[in-house]
Amino acid sequence: MIEEIALASLLHDIGKLIRRAFGERKNHQDLGADWLEKKGFKGIIPGAARYHHSDRFGEIANSNYLLLIYEADNLSAGERRIKGDLLRESITGEFEERVPLLSIFSRVSLDPDKPDTVKPVFVSPFYLDEGSYIPPEINEEQMGFEELRAKTIPQSTYRELWTRFEKEFDLINNTKALSTNTLLFLLQKYTSTIPSHTLVALDKEKGGILWGQFPDVSLFDHLKSTAAISGALYRYILEKYRERFYNEQLINEITSEESRLEKRFLLIGADLSGIQDFIYTVTTTGALKTLRGRSFYIEMLCHHLAREIANALELTTANIVFVGGGGFVLLAQNTDTAKRVIMETMEKTNSYLFDRFGTNLYLGFSLTELSGYEIAGTGLEKGQRDFGTIWKNLREAIDTQKLRKWKNNLYWILKPHEPKKENCQVCREEVEEITPIDEDKNLSGCNYCRHFYEIGKKLGSKRYRFIIKNPPMESDFEINSSSYAFSEHPSDSETVFVINSLDPEDYKNRNSIFIPYGRYGVTGEFDELSELSTGVKRIGALRMDVDNLGQIFSRGLKRIRNSQEISYQSFSRMASLSRELNLFFNFYLTQILECKLFKDFRSLRLLNEPQPRKAVIIYAGGDDLFITGSWDDVVETAFDIHRCFKLHTGENPYLDLSAGVGIFRTKYPLYKMAQEAGELEENAKRNIKDKEEKRSVCLFRSDLVFKWSEADKILDTMRLLLNLTAQTNGRLRFKLPRKFIYEVLKVYEELDNLEAFWHPKLFYITTRTGEKLKSEENKKDWYVLRNEIMKPDNKKHITASLIWLDLFLRGGERND
Repeated sequence: MIEEIALASLLHDIGKLIRRAFGERKNHQDLGADWLEKKGFKGIIPGAARYHHSDRFGEIANSNYLLLIYEADNLSAGERRIKGDLLRESITGEFEERVPLLSIFSRVSLDPDKPDTVKPVFVSPFYLDEGSYIPPEINEEQMGFEELRAKTIPQSTYRELWTRFEKEFDLINNTKALSTNTLLFLLQKYTSTIPSHTLVALDKEKGGILWGQFPDVSLFDHLKSTAAISGALYRYILEKYRERFYNEQLINEITSEESRLEKRFLLIGADLSGIQDFIYTVTTTGALKTLRGRSFYIEMLCHHLAREIANALELTTANIVFVGGGGFVLLAQNTDTAKRVIMETMEKTNSYLFDRFGTNLYLGFSLTELSGYEIAGTGLEKGQRDFGTIWKNLREAIDTQKLRKWKNNLYWILKPHEPKKENCQVCREEVEEITPIDEDKNLSGCNYCRHFYEIGKKLGSKRYRFIIKNPPMESDFEINSSSYAFSEHPSDSETVFVINSLDPEDYKNRNSIFIPYGRYGVTGEFDELSELSTGVKRIGALRMDVDNLGQIFSRGLKRIRNSQEISYQSFSRMASLSRELNLFFNFYLTQILECKLFKDFRSLRLLNEPQPRKAVIIYAGGDDLFITGSWDDVVETAFDIHRCFKLHTGENPYLDLSAGVGIFRTKYPLYKMAQEAGELEENAKRNIKDKEEKRSVCLFRSDLVFKWSEADKILDTMRLLLNLTAQTNGRLRFKLPRKFIYEVLKVYEELDNLEAFWHPKLFYITTRTGEKLKSEENKKDWYVLRNEIMKPDNKKHITASLIWLDLFLRGGERND
C-alpha cells in the first residue's frame, strides 16, 4: 500500500500541468483525476487527485488514505501561507495560470535586515536534458501585475512539456514499469522548473507584487515532499492506530491542530567522516582511475545506505530528501520501531566500514523529531522550531558524534599489531598480499584498490550507465552484504541506478532510479593529460566549494520586515535548495566541462576554439568539487564554473564559490596536488576585502588571491598579452623578449623595498621593450598594457597574468 500512497501523492496535482497546457476551465483536481482514470488507474490514485482540497473534505473524510494525502499536501504547501506584516486587508491574491517560478535562490540572504538586497529571479521553464538548460532571468524589485503578465510562460511551452511528459509516461506505464522510482525521474525531468501554485499576492495600497508570497517551490519539489510526508505519516498512524485505521475514519488523529503539534516525523541525517583521506591517499601510477573509483564508491555508498534505510522502514525513494556530498537526509515516521531499525542499520554499516577500511571511514548520523507544523514552517507562533534551526541542530549532532566515532573500537585501535607482509603500491596500506591491478603498467596493490581502479576505468565510458544491484554477472564492488556491477544494459534487478541518462527507454524496469553524477573525464593518465596542455606540460588541480553553506541552510531563508522576523524555512524549500545545489555539482557541471550547458554558452577560451575540456572530475557533489587535467583547461574551467554558478543562482550576492588552482609536474603525487590545491582554496576563503571574506579564487601560489570581480581584470590583461603573441608551428610565440616577463615580476617582488625607484625601473623596462613592436595595432595594445603595469595597485593581478602567459609560452619542456 505504501507504493500506492506514494504514487497517489506524486500524481495528485498532475491536473495543474494539464490545465496550464490547454487553458482548461475545469479545475485541476478533476482534470487530473479524469486523466488518471483514462489511463486505467483506480482507487486512491485518481481519488487523491480529485479530493485533496478542503472544499471536498466530505469525500476526503471517508478514506484514511485520502486523509493522509490531504494532510501531507497541506504540510508540504506550508510555504504558501501569508506571514507577518503581509497579513493585512490591502493584500489580495490573484491567480495567473502561467506565472513563472521564482528561483529558490532568490530567498537566500545572510543579512535579513536588508530584504531587498537580493533581486527576484524567474526560473525559465525547460525539461531536464543535455544542453536544454536556460539561465534564470533577474528582475527589478518593483513590478506590477501587468508587467508580470508580460513575463508569463507561453501556453505552447506548457503544452510541449505536457506532450513530452505524457508520451514518456505512457512508454513507462505501458511496460508495467511505473513506480515511485520511475515517476520521480519523469516528474523531475518535466516539472522541476514550473511553480507548484500560481497565486500571486498583490498590495493594493502600495502597489506592486509581494515577492515574499511569490511561488518559489517547483511542482516537482511539492509533489515529492507530499509523497515523503504521506509515506512517513502512513507508517506512523498505522503503527499507532493499526486496528482503528482499518475500521474507522481517523479525522482528528490525522488532520487536527493537536495532531500537527505531535512529533510524528523523524528527520534522519548522515554524513561520512574521513572522505578526504579516503579519496586522496593515492600516490602512484593509476592514481587518476583509482581516485575516481574511490570517489564514486563514496557516492554509491550513500545511495545504497539511503535506500537500505528507506526499505527497512517500509518507505519509498520519495522519502530520501537528499543524497550528495558524502551524506544523505531522509524523512521517516517517529516510532520506536523506526528508531531501532535506523540504529541497527547505522551500527551494521560502521562495523562493515571498520572491517573493510579500518578507521578511514565512519558514518556519523543523528535523528531529530518533527511536528507537522515544523515541516510546514508555520508553527513559530505556537512555539515550534523553524526548519533552519532543525537543520542546524541535526548537523551539529552529527558533528558531535563524529568526535567520538570509534569509542567502541578503542581496544583494537590501540593494541599493537604485527606488520603485514606487503604494502599496496596505490594506497600505501599494509596488506597480507597484493594482486595485479594493471599488468601493462606493472601496477599491483590491495584488493580494494584493484576494485576502485576497475570502477574508475568503467566510469570513463558512458556506455556503462547502469549500476545493477546483486547482478547475475561478476560484481565490481560490494557494500554491506550487497554487490553491484556496471552494465551497458538495464536488467530486472531489484535496484538499477541509472547514471545521468534522461532517456525513458532506460527506465523500463520499475526499480530504475535516476542519479545525477559528475562522471566527466577524458581518457588517459596524468602523463597523457599533461601532454595535451598548451605551453608547459603540466597538470592543473582545482578545488572549489560553496561559501557559508551551513549558514545558508540554518538562517539563509529568513527576513526582517518592520522589525519582525519572517521565516521562509519549510521542508519543501529546504529540499528544493538541496536539490538545486546538488544538481549543479552533479549534473550541470559535466555539461559545463563539455562546453554545452545551454544554447548560447561560450566557455572561456583564451587561445583555442571551444571544445570539451581536457580534464577529469575526481569528485563533485553536494557543494564542492575536485577537478584535474591539462593545466590550461583547468584554470579556465574555474572561471567557467564560477560564471555558471552565478548565473544559476541569479547573481545572488550571498551565494558564491571559493576556489584554489594549482599547477603541478606530472609525477607529483596526486594526494599532494589535492592537499595543496585545498590549501590554496583555504587561502581564498580567508581573503577579506571591504569587510567581505571568501568569494575568491587563489591562482598558482598562496599570495595571489583575488575576489572574483578582481579576477576578471586578470582575464582582461591576459587578452591584451595574448594579442602580443602568435602561433608558430603549433607553439605560442611572444612578439616581445620573454625576459620582459621576468624583469617585471622581479621589480614587483622588490616593490616594497624599492620605494621611489620602482617607477623609473618599470618605465625603463617597458619603454625599451615596447620599441621592439612594429605593428601599429600591437603598439595600441601595448600602450594600454604598459599603463596597467605602471600602476602599483595592479601588481597582484598583473603578476598572475604574467605567470599565466609564461606557462603558455613554455612549450616543449619535459615533466621530469
